[in-house]
Amino acid sequence: MAWLTEQVNIGWGQHHKSWARSVSRPRALERGRAVRPVGKERAVVQRRVWRPCAPSWQGRCKSDLLVYSMATRTRLDGWCVPRLDAAPSETGVFPYKPYRIGMNLLARGMRALMRARGVNGAFCVSPSVTYYEWDGLRLIYDYAALGVGGNIDAGGNSEPATRNKLLSLLKPGSVFFDVGAHEGLFSIDVKRHIPDAAVHAFEPLPAALEQNLALNRLPDVVVHRAAVGEEVGTVTMSAGQRSSNFVQSASSGIIPMVALDALDLPAPTAIKLDIEGFELHALKGARETIQRYRPVIITEINHCFLRYHPDLTPLQDFMSGLGYRCHTLTGASLTPVREGLHDLSTLPHSEEANYWWLPEPARL
Repeated sequence: MAWLTEQVNIGWGQHHKSWARSVSRPRALERGRAVRPVGKERAVVQRRVWRPCAPSWQGRCKSDLLVYSMATRTRLDGWCVPRLDAAPSETGVFPYKPYRIGMNLLARGMRALMRARGVNGAFCVSPSVTYYEWDGLRLIYDYAALGVGGNIDAGGNSEPATRNKLLSLLKPGSVFFDVGAHEGLFSIDVKRHIPDAAVHAFEPLPAALEQNLALNRLPDVVVHRAAVGEEVGTVTMSAGQRSSNFVQSASSGIIPMVALDALDLPAPTAIKLDIEGFELHALKGARETIQRYRPVIITEINHCFLRYHPDLTPLQDFMSGLGYRCHTLTGASLTPVREGLHDLSTLPHSEEANYWWLPEPARL
């Protein structure tokens, strides 16, 4: 929404004095100033009219809470606050004073909550989208589904150790495969820090991912709207489980599934897989790619893996057969797992449950 200026010709006549007085006070959607009559019969009055328009994504959030006015076209979307002279009686919203009081209380309350939780960043609201800006990333704030923005806002896990280590291994010209991109946290972070890197994001439910890429103005991230598995086909996915939707059936469904080996893609430098236990299926579908290009591989390993396998031995055997060794991440250091991975109960700790597979010999 934005304020647009238009000129309106009004009859001057004998009531010009009362009209001039009336437009000098706040009125619904207009505030004008009567000027000298043109000729003897008409005057020109400028007024500001509340009209819908495309949101402007210009500017950057720099405070811990933002209350922007689209009326003055300053900065990007925020609280869509009409000018002080705009009484909302004709806008279909609350009367002017309760509206302003409510906005003020909400802004102050949100700021207090964020400070109390030690949350850094900006909570941005507009009629078209609500998002959270943090560490230079803009992420959709989904009230119902929580999502990445909600996790960060709640003081949750944004996987900083994994992201920082990954960024240290990539360089301009690197190619990153984000398998299970979800809302794009890794894809956006890599592209923001290394603009010349090529990023391929794989996500079977890509609505939030594509919206976040648009928010961050990253049109050159390649989005593959498909699940990743061992072969090309279709799958059935769960729904309504926030960031934990998973493949329910790999033999039928309506969501497309691709195998990395079947795609014409550039040589990957690193592959991150976070697909709720389906990682081994995706790795088997990338066997030739892994053997040929020897990328760094990051897999999430937790209880979800047991959806499809009795233990971790199949993953360990497959990766060992390709000449890879599992490493744990502690701080910024990678440490090889000497005994390999076999049982979830004896799984050594790694930051954010992400385990790193490096071709041997490798020391990073």
